[in-house]
Amino acid sequence: IDGRIVVSGADDDDVVEVSVQRLSGNNNTDVTTDGFHYVATELTGDDAGNYKLPENKQSEAFKVTPAQVEITWNFMADAKITYGDSVDAVKALVDTAALKGIIPGVTDPLTFEVSVGDYSASTNAGTEVTFDVSYTLPEGAKANNYEITVKAAEGNNKLTVQKADITVTVSVEGKTYDGLAVTPSVTVMFGERELAASEYGTVTYTYAIKGGDTLGAAPADASDSAYTVTASVAESTNFNAATSAAVEFKIARKTLTQGTWSDVVGLTYNGKAAAPVFKPEGVLDGDNVSVGYTIEGDKATGGQAINAGSYTVTAKLEGDDAGNYEFDGVVNVKEFTIARKELTVVK
Repeated sequence: IDGRIVVSGADDDDVVEVSVQRLSGNNNTDVTTDGFHYVATELTGDDAGNYKLPENKQSEAFKVTPAQVEITWNFMADAKITYGDSVDAVKALVDTAALKGIIPGVTDPLTFEVSVGDYSASTNAGTEVTFDVSYTLPEGAKANNYEITVKAAEGNNKLTVQKADITVTVSVEGKTYDGLAVTPSVTVMFGERELAASEYGTVTYTYAIKGGDTLGAAPADASDSAYTVTASVAESTNFNAATSAAVEFKIARKTLTQGTWSDVVGLTYNGKAAAPVFKPEGVLDGDNVSVGYTIEGDKATGGQAINAGSYTVTAKLEGDDAGNYEFDGVVNVKEFTIARKELTVVK
């Protein structure tokens, strides 16, 4: 900083110059409370001989004013906080690499530090996070020489935590008919962490016949076709809604391996249909199941055993719930005979 002393009183046309010298010990580079002074040492110029310096040769105090430095920061492109992001990841959303941080009189630039208040990886979605960027002076720089302002571009120093995505997997085991609807379960993952049920939204299961219609409720009946189930998880405080892939499962028929036939010994032709009666074992209480019959034999008439002869009767299940059962192929088959009626000879 060049000091100068203004000397008044010389004629306008006279050539007079003042030589000055900064007083020893005064600092003219740093901002100080007292400032610094110059002193006039001599007069020079063509007309200097006509003048003399005043008794007080010292200038008024000069002061160094702080350098004004304004630094504006921006977020990275598409900056977004998602629930669960680490503190370091969130701080990295500020583009500090774009901040030059060059200040007068020092070779090394400022260094910057981002703070995000009370934010943590467990901060709920919907929370507004305020960012602050602070600086550190390089070694050798004096703080009072600068007035440094660090601010966000257009005052935009906040981001809101967004809900995170989850992955839903539905599981269900195939089974043999037992009269009960299937009970699937879900596994909900947030990254590599399995979520507790309290952390995600309501689970809704959708059932269908594979390649067919959607069902109104969880199936309980056996079917030749496979069923499918899909689990949908509603959004929650911190997580978006998600739906699983469809999973197939089957409900097999219950096999009936035992039953009781009525006694067929001593059946004799009487002109009426006759056949043994079968009572299956293993049908669930409350199921609508009855037994029908198919009769085969050389003497069968209209599907009935009336005439004397040998027959095979096959029991079959009927009724609304009959499709949930099947026989093992042996227990429901019975052979029987209707004997000829012996006549009495009347003399």
